[in-house]
Order: sequence, then C-alpha cells, then structure tokens
Amino acid sequence: MKICFLTSYYPPFIDALCNKYNFFLDLSYQESLNLILDELYADTGSIYFYSKTYGNEASIIIQNFEILQKKWASENIGNIEENNWQEKIVLEQTKKMKPDVFYTESIQNHSSIFLDTIKKTVKLIVAWVSFPFNTLPNLNSVNLILTSTQHYKTKFIKSGLNAEYMLPAFDYRIIERLKDNHKSIPFSFIGGISDVHKNRWEALNYLCKTTDIKIWGYGLPNLPKNIFKRIIKKDTYSRIRKKHRGELWGLEMYQTLHDSLISFNIHEDLLKGNVGNMRMFEATGVATALLNDFGNNITSLFEPDKEIITYKTLPEAVEKLNYYLQNPIVTKEIGLNAQKRTLKEYNYTNYTIQMTDFIKKLI
Repeated sequence: MKICFLTSYYPPFIDALCNKYNFFLDLSYQESLNLILDELYADTGSIYFYSKTYGNEASIIIQNFEILQKKWASENIGNIEENNWQEKIVLEQTKKMKPDVFYTESIQNHSSIFLDTIKKTVKLIVAWVSFPFNTLPNLNSVNLILTSTQHYKTKFIKSGLNAEYMLPAFDYRIIERLKDNHKSIPFSFIGGISDVHKNRWEALNYLCKTTDIKIWGYGLPNLPKNIFKRIIKKDTYSRIRKKHRGELWGLEMYQTLHDSLISFNIHEDLLKGNVGNMRMFEATGVATALLNDFGNNITSLFEPDKEIITYKTLPEAVEKLNYYLQNPIVTKEIGLNAQKRTLKEYNYTNYTIQMTDFIKKLI
C-alpha cells in the first residue's frame, strides 16, 4: 500500500532548523528532508518511518516548509507561482507519487477544492483530527478520520463520516539518542502555551506561585494581543514568563523531558474528562514520572501511583509533587514502570498496524 503523509511544522521550528542547517540550499530535496526528519520532531515523521518498516511504500510532505517544498518543485517541475504555492506543490507531489492513501495532519489548512482535487488522484483520504476547532472544511472527500479524542469519533460518526479512535504513540528511536543526565531537573513543564490552553494557563500560574517549576514550551512568544481580554490576566502572563526558559523541539525537547525527575501535564476540556494527549506518551517513553490530571480513562492507560502520578486538584498536585521530590527512588521507579508500559503498548509499530488495519477495511 502506498501512503503519502502530509503535515505542517511550527514556523519558529522551521526558522530554527534553517539557522541550524544554513547549508540547506546546497543540498538536494531528499538530503534536506532526511536531515529534517532526523530531528525527530512531530509524530508524522515517526508514522512515516514505521509505515515503511511495516512494509508500506510511504512518502512524506511538510507542506509549509518553504525552502524544502520549493526545492522539490525546482527539481521536479520548475519554478512555481508564488500565489498559493503550498497547495500547488502538494498537488504536484501527489500526482507524481501516485499514493493509494493521502493521510493529512493539516486538514484545518485545506480548502474543500484542494481536498476534492486530491480525491481524484487517490483511493482514500485519511485525516488526523485531535485539535480544537470551530469549523473544518467540507469533509465529504475524507474517507476516514482518526482521532485521539473519543467524543470527536462519536461526533463525526453521527455526521455520517467514518471515524476511529487511536491513542498517540512513542518512537523507540528516541531512547538511543538520549544522554543520561541523572534527572538534573526536579520538576518541569514542557509543552504548548497558547490561546487554546485555558486550563494550562490556570495550572501553571498556580504552580509558579507554589513550586519551583521550570517551564519550556512553544507559543508563549507568539501570543495574540487580545489573549489578555479573552483568557488570562497580565500578572498571570508575567508570572509564567519569568519561569519560561524558551522553546524546545525534537531531540532537545525529549532530552529535557528525560532529564526531569517529574514533569507536569494537564488536559483541556476538549477531551471531556478523558486523558490521552501526546505528552503522556512522550514523558513516559523517556522514563519521566508524569504528574498527570486524573481522567475517566486513566486506569485503562496507566496504573496510578505505580506507572503515573495523578491529581484531581492543583493543591493535591503540589502535595504529591512534594512527596515524590522527597522520595526520588520511588519516583524514578514510577518513571521506569511507565516506560515499560509505553514501549510495550504505545509504540509506533502497534500504531502503524492499527492504522493500516483501519485503512484496509475501506480501501
């Protein structure tokens, strides 16, 4: 089965990569793509890698990576018009690759015309949807929606669409690339801090006042100006900003997470009382003890107090944090137990098998 995976990258990460590899212009498209994927940023690269390992013929497109995409255009079709270059190049790539399945993680960025055009060249369009949204493009061209948000599955099925529930996963390859820095960071938060993270703002504000938390995360430097009216107070922003140590991506993010004895996680209302975001599997995958909000489905994912530390209120989170900071041997054991569970159950080999099975039912 031929699968084309499409994604978009966070623009500041693209800028950082271009600064890191300022010789991009001297490399071919494939050489540049290999360097980018070696950063192990984002899940799409992992799904692409393990799909090939599983026996699928896979390709990957990073739609908004301008240098990379225009390099492909230059090598394959010549110069492309600036107007709407992203969709134009993707359409040309899809024509050339001739995949059976077009798998997109950027459905929110596609026009209905784009999806209809893609549909004419492939057997199936699959979309990953687990982000907050007000409106999506017309999904009549989409054959299957995959989501880690259970009520989204129900919502899409009620709308007459095919939808399946899948948890995120962890990439084995990350572990062999990490250094053992002996848990040099007692307590951290690593993740997005943006205008969609209302619960996160409230929690981090509380933790900044009551703990010595160290914060890394994307989004904070690029917040919309009206966020102070809609979500947070300026003193909350100032308090979190003082604790914020910058943005991290890829292996650097995983290394910092691995170096943390305990890392904090909280879910938004999007999951309707359930848990299962990407951070749960990233943290447990690198053997970090995760301080995670209690959810309706938590016991089906990890065993509380053996594989994960759970809390129902922020005061309880601080109480448990203090206990586990004072008992690092117990805490490290929880991290290792969680890692065993994640590597066994929540890995991309299992993810790829499940994803492929869902697709084969429709192809």
